[in-house]
Amino acid sequence: MVSFIYKDKSQTRTGGAVSAGIRFKDALLENNLDLNLLSYTLGNSNILGILKDSFLKNKVIWNLSTKSVKKFLVIIFIQSFIKENVIIRFFGSNQKFLYENNFFYRLIFKSLFKLEIILTFETLDNYNFFKKINRNIYHLPNFIKIADDHKKNKKKYSRKFIFVGNILSEKGINLILRFLLEFPQFSCDFYGNNDKFILEERYKKIWKKSYKGLVSIEEVSKIYKNYDFTLLPSFKEGYPSVVLESMNQGTPLVLSNLPSLMEMVEHSAIFFGTKYDEFKKIMLKIDDDVLNKLTLNIKKDLYKYDQDKIIRNFIKDIL
Repeated sequence: MVSFIYKDKSQTRTGGAVSAGIRFKDALLENNLDLNLLSYTLGNSNILGILKDSFLKNKVIWNLSTKSVKKFLVIIFIQSFIKENVIIRFFGSNQKFLYENNFFYRLIFKSLFKLEIILTFETLDNYNFFKKINRNIYHLPNFIKIADDHKKNKKKYSRKFIFVGNILSEKGINLILRFLLEFPQFSCDFYGNNDKFILEERYKKIWKKSYKGLVSIEEVSKIYKNYDFTLLPSFKEGYPSVVLESMNQGTPLVLSNLPSLMEMVEHSAIFFGTKYDEFKKIMLKIDDDVLNKLTLNIKKDLYKYDQDKIIRNFIKDIL
C-alpha cells in the first residue's frame, strides 16, 4: 500500500492544487494502486491518521505547495527514516525563486536533499534547476485524461470569454473587469471561490451579471466548450489545471506571458504582458481566423499532458 497525503475539498473546486491532487489520486487508483488516502485540508484533515501512518514501512506521496511543506517538515523528517520511500509532489512554479531568494526555504530544500527524498516538480524550469543540485529530482507535470471528441468544425467568434479559478487580484481579475467596462460588447463569465476579492464600486454592475459562483468538479469538465477563449491573466502560475481543462474541451486561451505558461502552451494560446494596454491590444485583435487557428493547434499542446502516459511513467520510474 502507498500512503497518499493530499489537500481534499468535497465537491467544490477551489484551486489548482486541490483539483490537481484529486486528479493525481484518481489516476493512481485507475492504475490499480492500493492507496491509503489521508487529507490535510482545514476542516477535513486527518492529522492523527498521518502521524500513525508515518510509522508504517511503506511508500508515501505528499502533494504540497512550497509554502505548506514547512508545516509538515518534522513529520517528513521522521518518515524519511522509517518509510521505504518518501515522494513530494510540488505544485506551482515558485520553488526556484524561493530557493534563490529566501534563506529559510533554501534551508528547507537542503534538508530535504540530505534526507534523500524524491522531489517532483511541475515545471521544466524548476526540474532543470534542481536537477543540477540533487539527483533525486523528477519532472511530473500536471496532466489530464484526454477527451476523444475533439471536433474540427469551424467556430464563429462571439466575444464570449470565461475565467475559472479562485477570484483573486493576483489572477488578473481587475484587468478583465476594466476591459469589460471599456468594451461592453465583450462578455466574460467568472466561476470560482470568491471570499477574498475586494470588488471596486465601478465594476459592481458587470460583476452582478458575470459572476456565476462555484463550479463542482463534475460541472467544470463541461463548461469551457461554451466559450471562445479562456482568460488567465495571472501574475503567478505553475501548470494550472484550468489550462488543461480548457484545451481538453477545444477552447484556446489568452494567457499572461509568465515563463511557466509559455513553457506549458506553445501553439494554442495568445500571450500578453501584464499591463492593461497590452491586454486590450491582444483582445481587440482576436477574430474568426485567430480563434480557428488556435483551436486547431490545441492537439499539439494537449497530448504532452496525457494522463495515461505520465502516470505509467511515474509508476515505472518512481514506484
